[in-house]
Amino acid sequence: MRRDSIGVRMLQSLARFLYARAARVVVVTESFADRLAADGVHRSKLAVIPNGADTRFFAPTLHGANGT
Repeated sequence: MRRDSIGVRMLQSLARFLYARAARVVVVTESFADRLAADGVHRSKLAVIPNGADTRFFAPTLHGANGT
């Protein structure tokens, strides 16, 4: 789908409509928050909750996931 297609424009309008009416918008990185803020979503609505593992608790092993 091309960026300027009617489908893309409709989805962008729907997203703007939903962001405007949302109490909070959760994103997984500051970059996403910056992008939405640049697109007009008020910063007070944005909550950054990183999605990832704390590598202090999880480390790769030499064995496979099933312990072999």
